[in-house]
Amino acid sequence: MTNQRQHVRQPVEQRGKLALTIIPFEKEESIDIIADATDIGAGGLGITAHCALEPGYVIMKDGRGEYANGVLLWSEALDDVTCRAGIQLLTVLRKSVSPS
Repeated sequence: MTNQRQHVRQPVEQRGKLALTIIPFEKEESIDIIADATDIGAGGLGITAHCALEPGYVIMKDGRGEYANGVLLWSEALDDVTCRAGIQLLTVLRKSVSPS
């Protein structure tokens, strides 16, 4: 596999569980999974999960209740039950709203 990352990733010091909702690009239903974060960088993160994963839109929630959005760009089977995948993080622009 060719490394096409724009940012260097570092291993996650303490692997944490992430609750993910994945909406595959060409399907109308979402799937909810628990994954392990394996590495992280400024633009994305690597995960492992115990199911097959397809590219799609991702909503992530960590153990502290913080949310992030991303796009699952690739995945590959490591064995019969484990899949590795790469998620590109999306930056959401927030507009400050003041009361009128």
